[in-house]
Amino acid sequence: YNRIQGIIKLSMDDIKNIIERAKKGDTEAFSHLYQSYYNPVYRYFRIRMSRREDAEDLTQEVFAKAYKAMPGFTLRGSTALPFFYTIAKNTLIDFRKKKRPIEVSNEKIDIAGDETPQTHATTNEDKDMVYKMLDKLTDFERDAIVMKFIDDLSNKEIARLIGRTEETVRQLQSRGLRKLKALFD
Repeated sequence: YNRIQGIIKLSMDDIKNIIERAKKGDTEAFSHLYQSYYNPVYRYFRIRMSRREDAEDLTQEVFAKAYKAMPGFTLRGSTALPFFYTIAKNTLIDFRKKKRPIEVSNEKIDIAGDETPQTHATTNEDKDMVYKMLDKLTDFERDAIVMKFIDDLSNKEIARLIGRTEETVRQLQSRGLRKLKALFD
């Protein structure tokens, strides 16, 4: 289990087996997908939302939609994360259409549960700084960087998710990293 990313690492055969079972309505298999992909989906919203409650609600909505869409799902690549991100992206678009105010969060997110109070405070200060820095990037730059370096997606998967070419994804990452470096310096 990768606690930082929140994804349970499985073999390709295990992933295929779980997905096939979930496609047939196996709730235990879907529960495993939920446990494996909850953190990245939640983080996708949390970085973009000012209210933790909205991020939690939208995350639940993504999994409800994914459960309904599961019979038509086809695994491409080694992870189902692009499937969940596509639903998350569309859910966020729908949410924004409802004209609710959207702000990037600076609230502290506890990812690791075994921190001391001192490391917890330092970690949360670091997270606050990172969120403020990410807020300075365009949506595409932020998505390209978060999906690459936090969610460990390939540039090909990112390109498909954000509707850009792989070369554009590399340019977005490069531009975003240069902006972040300038902000940290």
